[in-house]
Amino acid sequence: MPPARFYITTPIYYVNDVPHIGHAYTTVVADVLAGYHRLLGIPTWLQTGTDEHGQKAQQAARFLMAQGVAPDALVLADDSGLAVDALQGEPGVRSARYAPTDRERIAKLLAALADVPPDRRTARFVCSLVAMRVDGLPFAEFEQSCEGRILLAPSGTGGFGYDPVFAPDELPPGKKGHSFAALAESEKDAISHRGKALRLFAERVASRLGPFRGQ
Repeated sequence: MPPARFYITTPIYYVNDVPHIGHAYTTVVADVLAGYHRLLGIPTWLQTGTDEHGQKAQQAARFLMAQGVAPDALVLADDSGLAVDALQGEPGVRSARYAPTDRERIAKLLAALADVPPDRRTARFVCSLVAMRVDGLPFAEFEQSCEGRILLAPSGTGGFGYDPVFAPDELPPGKKGHSFAALAESEKDAISHRGKALRLFAERVASRLGPFRGQ
């Protein structure tokens, strides 16, 4: 059998401090690109000294270029935050810095919403994702959200961050009212803000590669 015609020949570098998103990357991106001969699986994880995703990508690209990485390798960087309507969009861009730990962040959020009834606890997770080449040329930008509401108390044992108190509107059958933390990772990836953004990224990569002509 001849080898497949199309390849992804350069690494993908993901700039993010949250290792839990590795599952979203490997399932969402690999699923979309599963027909191609080679996907260099789990990305190389990088950390930078900035919180802004565009700057993260630029810093990482400059570092990688200096290390001799191929100029057409891709750098991904994303920022995600929780915006609560009753709190005028807070914690928003400060989601990860709202309090020192996940437990404290959830406690502070629930305290701020103590007098807010269930029907006014609407919220959304937002993911902004930037993809650029190591040589600094832009590749794509995506922003996706997941609508839901904040529960009265934590629920579920999985996930991270605000997952135990966020109940998405779009849920698998039989799981109405469940939090992100009560879902299997694959269920969460199918509807989450980050999963949606990564799916768009993977589809863009696939469109650049052209139709698959495998073995």
